[in-house]
Amino acid sequence: MLLAQLFIPAATADDVQYLLHGDGGRLDWNDQSQQLVLDRPSASGYARLWTMDGDGQSLQCISCSNRRLPLKHHGNPAWHPGGKYIVFQAVDAELGGPLAKSSMHRLFTSPGSGVQNNIWIMTADGVRVWQITRLGKNEGVLHPHFSPDGTKLVWAQRISNEGGIGRWSIKLANFSVSGSEIAVSGIADLTPGQFLFYETHGFSPDGKSIIFTGMPPKGTCADFDIYTYNLETDSLKCLTNPSQRQWDEHAHFTPDGRHIVWMSSMGSGQSPAKMNQFQVKTDYWIMNADGTNKKQISFFNSPKAFSKQKRVICSDLAISGDGKYLFGYVQDPGTMTRPGSVVRLTIPD
Repeated sequence: MLLAQLFIPAATADDVQYLLHGDGGRLDWNDQSQQLVLDRPSASGYARLWTMDGDGQSLQCISCSNRRLPLKHHGNPAWHPGGKYIVFQAVDAELGGPLAKSSMHRLFTSPGSGVQNNIWIMTADGVRVWQITRLGKNEGVLHPHFSPDGTKLVWAQRISNEGGIGRWSIKLANFSVSGSEIAVSGIADLTPGQFLFYETHGFSPDGKSIIFTGMPPKGTCADFDIYTYNLETDSLKCLTNPSQRQWDEHAHFTPDGRHIVWMSSMGSGQSPAKMNQFQVKTDYWIMNADGTNKKQISFFNSPKAFSKQKRVICSDLAISGDGKYLFGYVQDPGTMTRPGSVVRLTIPD
């Protein structure tokens, strides 16, 4: 395990450690098992699911040997709160198309893009798996998450090629366990705000609201903003400022529900024209649950940072059950073609 510390102001996050350097991926934390689950590259170059503890030890692949799983990417895993199940995405090998053997197809269908991906669920030991969706050629899924009580499942689903990025919606389903079998039922289609693009990040701690990134029609990545949608009142709230035209994504509530941690290009000084996967720079921020009092808590792109990369993208994140630590997937250098690192940082009081 490689540990490194960033030179950042003591009043903010003063403890950043690299748990995996250059071979990490999207991740989630489970308080019951005290484990991270993450995707990271296998020898074939395709993402597989792994578990490890909060110090980066006991790294173990849980999807490498299950022959029922597709041969290409397995990614974007998230724990069931009880620690017995993991929901994730996997590429449908039957939807190859003319570019199936090209590097662009591997990127297009990667866990971060989600095209031609389906929702799967597996047991925590990787022994049993269930395929939940069976989508078509231009469809896909992103970022499935269980509700805090484990009875709901939410994900974003691509339904067409519209607008390049595709037209997406939010899917909300019931999840249940009977004996040794699971069931996903009653799938509802949600489009709060009538956006073109949705990316789901999970639920509020009380399970009443969904938190997600939305982008309006004719928008770009500079129009990614963080929203909450109350499932009981049908009320939609924007927590970031659309007029600032910045990249806001990967938002998660702290366990006490008082704050939200997310990634943002805010403060980077970049123009909206550079808000794309090949130029953007982001760091982690924290705000009150109502969107007020926004503060930057990581400084990977600061000239004083330990990392000497010209550009870093702080990406997917998870928060420990005590609210003390943020586990983050940091793309350093900021590129979609190379895996990034997994870091742990202390969330300031």
